[in-house]
Amino acid sequence: MNTEHITVIPKWISVNHEMPEGKCLVSYKNDAGNRITVCGAYYPKYCLESACNDEGHDYCEEDNNYYCSEGWYESIDNWDDYTQVHIAYQVTHWTLLPNPPEE
Repeated sequence: MNTEHITVIPKWISVNHEMPEGKCLVSYKNDAGNRITVCGAYYPKYCLESACNDEGHDYCEEDNNYYCSEGWYESIDNWDDYTQVHIAYQVTHWTLLPNPPEE
């Protein structure tokens, strides 16, 4: 068995420089100043459909549908409901997701 490990250092990109397309790893600081890294995505206005029709969601008259507000969302793929949760903090950087492990 090969015990040699290869360390891949992700290239973090500032959101001020370039925005991602689709899911990626995102980084932000919480109120305690801790750096948090999660899987997430940025959704422009009228792109992420909302599961509820309440205040705080954007209504589009053109297609008679409710959407989550524009912004960054954490992707939680193992939940049945609410697979996209709004990130209340300012995302500062992002990087591409790594390839999944080979079987």
